[in-house]
This record gives sequence, C-alpha cells and structure tokens, in this order.
Amino acid sequence: MSGGRGGASGWEQLRERVRGRTLSLAGHLRRWAVQPKPAPSAAVPSQARGGDEARPDPSRARDFDGLRRELKLYRVCEDRPSLRQMAKNDAGRHGHNWYDIDRRRSLTRQFVAGFVRGCGGDEAEVARWTAAWERIAVQEERRRSD
Repeated sequence: MSGGRGGASGWEQLRERVRGRTLSLAGHLRRWAVQPKPAPSAAVPSQARGGDEARPDPSRARDFDGLRRELKLYRVCEDRPSLRQMAKNDAGRHGHNWYDIDRRRSLTRQFVAGFVRGCGGDEAEVARWTAAWERIAVQEERRRSD
C-alpha cells in the first residue's frame, strides 16, 4: 500500500520520522519515568487549598448519591490520580479497577475508605469520610424501616 506522499507507505513515513530523532522511545520513557512528579497534596495541606467552600465535604452529602458526588470532587481536588496510582496509594489492597466509582452500584464503607486512601488521604481524612458513610447508612436504614 502506498501513502499519499511520494509513494511511501504510512509505516515508512513514520519510520523516517523516527530515524531523524536523537532520542529513542525507550530513552524518552526512561527520562520521563525518573522525573519527579509534584505531589500537591503533600506540599500543601488539603484543608488549605482552594478555600473550605471549594473543598469536597462529606458532611454535605444527604444520601449515597450525594456522597458519590463528593467523592468524585475529592478525587478532582487531589489532582485526579489514575486508578493505578490509587491502587498504589492504598498499599495495593485491591486491583486498580476496584477504585472506579462509576462502575459501582453501591458504596460500601470499605470502598469509601480505600477510595480516600487511594486519592492520598490520611487516616483522619478516611475517618471523616467513613463517618459520613455511617451516618448515611443509618439514615437509609431508618427510612427503610419506617
């Protein structure tokens, strides 16, 4: 198959472009991997960033849907760690897809704690979020029993 430029195929054109580079793909990846990434949550306490009104607050949640929204905002405020990074931050307790909040039908206490840890939250932050989960779970149970 020939491409539109001078009869060379797309692969040949790509090969020519890559040959002209001084840094191989492997070298580029090595250089990228060793560059330290800034950790904004470590540099500035989470309560001090963006003002209190901009921070996600688990106490605002009135039901599990509200808690889910606040957790999504929390991840955004923590610079959107990838699911793999969240698994590493949570000491590899679960596979990376376990942290995908959009795939979950229901939120468990264990998931909320792992999600917050995965976003880089400390144990005090985990305690705040799990306390909100417990409050909502009790409210939901009371609604069901009425």
